[in-house]
Amino acid sequence: MALIAACAEKLRRRLAGNPTAVGLLPTPTDVQAASALLAELWEVTRRHGYDPREWEAVADLPGACLALVLSAPDETEPARAD
Repeated sequence: MALIAACAEKLRRRLAGNPTAVGLLPTPTDVQAASALLAELWEVTRRHGYDPREWEAVADLPGACLALVLSAPDETEPARAD
């Protein structure tokens, strides 16, 4: 749980600088979902022998997690018959 809290804080700091960086304002639920995803990605990174801070040099992983969460279809919308 501490890792998710650390991830949530990282996302909050990122959003403080540019709250609409991904085009939409996230809800607290969005931030929590993105934080959980980020925490899991950090754990996988550690298992592969890397420090999660190394992501900062190559990608905006917190932003990508948030963008992914925000891009997911809204489950309350009716399904499209494409």
